Amino acid sequence: MFNSGLFIFCSLILSLQSVYAQTSGAASLKAQQEFNKQKPVESSKKIKNLPKKKLTKEEKQVAKSQKAMWIAHVLREKKENKKISKLDVVQTKVPVFLVPQNESFRPLVKLTFKHSEEGVKLLDANRLPIRYSEDTTNYTLYAYLTSRVNTVKIVAQGPGTEKKEETLYLFAPEAREFKTVNVFDSIQFTLGHTYLEYEQTTLGKYTSQSLMVGAKYLSPEKGLRLGYFAEAFSTIYAYTASPINESAQFLEARAGVTYAKKLFENPKYRSRFSFGVSTINLFSLADLGFSGLFGPNLGVRTEYFKSGKNSFAIDLHYTPYEVGDLLGERSVKVSLDWNRNLNNLRRAQFGLSYSDHSFTSGFESLESRLLSVYYSLSF
Repeated sequence: MFNSGLFIFCSLILSLQSVYAQTSGAASLKAQQEFNKQKPVESSKKIKNLPKKKLTKEEKQVAKSQKAMWIAHVLREKKENKKISKLDVVQTKVPVFLVPQNESFRPLVKLTFKHSEEGVKLLDANRLPIRYSEDTTNYTLYAYLTSRVNTVKIVAQGPGTEKKEETLYLFAPEAREFKTVNVFDSIQFTLGHTYLEYEQTTLGKYTSQSLMVGAKYLSPEKGLRLGYFAEAFSTIYAYTASPINESAQFLEARAGVTYAKKLFENPKYRSRFSFGVSTINLFSLADLGFSGLFGPNLGVRTEYFKSGKNSFAIDLHYTPYEVGDLLGERSVKVSLDWNRNLNNLRRAQFGLSYSDHSFTSGFESLESRLLSVYYSLSF
């Protein structure tokens, strides 16, 4: 057993107030009516451009966070039989506006179309005519963004009962309704099962299957490139252990900053690079294990937003322990996650992860491999 070091994990506490997103469906008729009543605020403008009034605490928080223009991407179906003929979207990238509403701000977009088929009217999902301008020959529709992937239905009504429907997809990962909540609401708590395989030169191979618990935090996107992350996982109870019937607790943790970077042309893919520090430890009453192993952590995460409720993500992390042997003495971890936004604004996650840790200490070579399945939920 090697000398035990003191394990230190720095929790990431940003503040007791943070900006969080509410997600639900899309709306167009209500957005049109409310837009006519009040002038929206473009997200790149500061709150001081609003009508003179005393700002609430929530409005000040929003004003502080708005430092970049938000963009919504208008996506159409690829198959021609699902499109309305002779319908053109004037802009496929549209700015997002913030409309003050009670104690919060709602994101809203203006969609502009051209349609040249005679005798055909364009209607919204409620079968109401879409506003038409004879000066510009453009159709204009306003819609709220209430999730990362929104849908807007357009109906082309021909003579008689003839009609054709098309669904447009509005993808805006940064645009969201703002509300102040506790930062701990963004933390996900994890419960899972881990298979551990550990090899040490003087002791041979040790395997176990254990209960795993953990917690992780990834700051939500707020139109900024920089963010934060922190996570810690540990096995706590071994169901089986071989060749000795001793439970060993494997503990890993990492924390650092993230940087958002566009890696794919498709706007449904969102990527972040991460830079920080990580540590791994293996505690046991038997004569095996190690502790206090630290190193720099480099990572990349890509998430694909399939819909407003579902997304898939892949996470890669790499930690070198010896500059002269970047491949031999290192930690590598890969995670695959399915995320689902629940109706109560919580986020559930099902995941699978594999990690491989290899290093030397004196004349001893040590290697540990872990395979985990887990379920996470934000509270």
